[in-house]
Formats: sequence, structure tokens, C-alpha cells
Amino acid sequence: MQMFVKQNIRAAAVLPLFLGTRQVGVLFLEAHEPHEFTPDEIRLFTALSPQIATVLENRIQFEIAQKQAQRESTLNVLVKRSKAPPPWKPCYRSPHASSDTPSARP
Repeated sequence: MQMFVKQNIRAAAVLPLFLGTRQVGVLFLEAHEPHEFTPDEIRLFTALSPQIATVLENRIQFEIAQKQAQRESTLNVLVKRSKAPPPWKPCYRSPHASSDTPSARP
């Protein structure tokens, strides 16, 4: 109640947002002037709440899909780099290669 006083909220409506039986959020409507919500306003908010819940859920799923795509893109880059030959030449000699192999003499 103290929050309402501090924010000068004189009227409020709280609408739960459901997708099926799962609550996905709450819509909080506030006014700084005293207001008694009419039955028409309540019907309007009640009719809009499932659509708002769907939009909210779609946004959440879109953000999840974007993050997953970014992770997969990063993983693709790392896999390609791990399969690519190194950008430098190795500076070691194979134990089977020998520079002191005797040359053929006549």
C-alpha cells in the first residue's frame, strides 16, 4: 500500500495473463486520478488479456530462439576453426625425417 502512496497511484487494476492454464505474467494498470473501472472497461481488459499473454509469450520465445541461434553460430565458427589447418607452419621436425641422410656417392 505504501508503494501506491509513494507513486501517487489512485486507481489500479491487475489482470493475470494466462496461456491455457499457465500464468505468464500480470498486466498492472494504474491511474493517478481516482477511477472506478466500469463493467465495459473490465470486459475490454479481460478480452485483451489472452492476446497480450500470447504477444508476451511470443516475444519470450523469439528471444530464446535468437540466443540459441547465436550460440549455434558461435559453435559453428569454433568447429570450423578447429578443423582448419593452423595459420602457421609447424616448427618441429618429424622424428622420421633426417637431414643427415647420406647422399648417394658414385
